[in-house]
Amino acid sequence: MGIDSFFGIGGPEFLFILILAGIFLGPGRIAKVARWLGQTTAKLQAISRGFVGQLKEELDMADGQEDLRDMLREMQDLRSEVTNLQNQLGSTLKDASADTEASFNELKELTNSIKPPTFEENSISNGSQNGSAPDENSIAKAENGAAKPASKKSSEPPTPPSLPKPITIEDDPE
Repeated sequence: MGIDSFFGIGGPEFLFILILAGIFLGPGRIAKVARWLGQTTAKLQAISRGFVGQLKEELDMADGQEDLRDMLREMQDLRSEVTNLQNQLGSTLKDASADTEASFNELKELTNSIKPPTFEENSISNGSQNGSAPDENSIAKAENGAAKPASKKSSEPPTPPSLPKPITIEDDPE
């Protein structure tokens, strides 16, 4: 199809159809039909221009969607960075709590290994027998008459003071 054909009708064929239309329709109706054909052609051209304009807008929006896709990619990158930071923070807190717990356990062992001195009632006489010097508390007890006979020694060692119970923290990773 070239420019000279319209709906598969060439120039000479179109002229023949116009002559036949003039014979059958008459000169008065031909003007009305020509006007109608002109208006219909203008409407078709307006619809065609609207379609082309809408197509251009859609293509421009597709270019705008590229910007939107870039923004979505950036948001996904930021989300992954935030997730990585959360994981690093969680592992750091786990390590810190493990170190703290290990320190508390060491402190607990040290506290259990250090026992307060026990003073027996006859520590003055035992101190001089063992070759060690008696302490001030035992001398003061002996002078005040607070010392009791040595026959009532207790065979059980004194119990060390108990440590406070561990504190439980809600939402603690450990």
